[in-house]
Amino acid sequence: MSSVPLVSIGLPVYNGMPHLRGAIECLLKQSYANFEIVISDNASDDGTSEYCRALAQVYPRVRYARNETNLGPLENFRLVLEHASGEYFMWASDDDRWNERFVSGLVERLAAQGEAVLATPTVIHIREDGRLCSEPPDRSATGESQRANLELLFHDHAASWIYGVWRTAWLRRHFAEYCAFPYWGADVLWLADICLGWPVVGDQDAVIFKRLRRSGFRPKTARATLFFWCYMLWHLTRIGIRRTTQFRERVEVLALSWAYVYRVGIRRPHLLRTVWRVVRMISIAAITGLPLAVAWAARRLARVLLPARAL
Repeated sequence: MSSVPLVSIGLPVYNGMPHLRGAIECLLKQSYANFEIVISDNASDDGTSEYCRALAQVYPRVRYARNETNLGPLENFRLVLEHASGEYFMWASDDDRWNERFVSGLVERLAAQGEAVLATPTVIHIREDGRLCSEPPDRSATGESQRANLELLFHDHAASWIYGVWRTAWLRRHFAEYCAFPYWGADVLWLADICLGWPVVGDQDAVIFKRLRRSGFRPKTARATLFFWCYMLWHLTRIGIRRTTQFRERVEVLALSWAYVYRVGIRRPHLLRTVWRVVRMISIAAITGLPLAVAWAARRLARVLLPARAL
């Protein structure tokens, strides 16, 4: 029996071929001595099931389960955590890559600081075809202070920290907090809350190569985009107020949060383009939302008039 703690690697997948094969091979090459791979297949129909079943027969450390129907990404995300056996846990996407010391480096950082709940990696972004993106990497958390971690999260837009290594028991107790946020943007909101509430560490030599792809959950209209950045601003403000006690600290955290929303969601290279973007988004949102407002007003009016006519 291994003397090092078991690490559970949770891999939720739906139609992951052909990238899944490379991801699994990369995980099996980890230098860490004691880990399991927990695969939850969300009713794939592209050969993922056959590949994973064969893999589990060859490698005892691979455990495979298949959902009868597609339960959605969030529930599949939760299932791999539920099935994990290890003291430490990490999520793995079916199309990412990791260097060989990814697990060992992050586990060492967690073990060295007993109060830390998450160890974060360096995130290098790659394109759909595997080529490196031109944007700079997301740096790992410094662990110097809660404020320093929050600044780095916002500066690098390091949403992929969520794919670091966690303490499993803590993660199970707090995963409902992630689920309470709107799905698109929940990673940044939850990480901001964690950075202000618990110690977070990092290892710059633990590297994940994160494949960038367009999500079907991102806002598709001007109205949806406007609502998205409004609720991001709202939730980040609530987090900043809840997690701070001193007035000066609260002001600084709120300034960081609001600046992040402005920089990522609103700002453009030139002031005029920024102003035009705000005006255009608000105008389109107002126009497209007009039918909904009229329908809402009509329903309210009907509730008032119909009972009166019945009398």
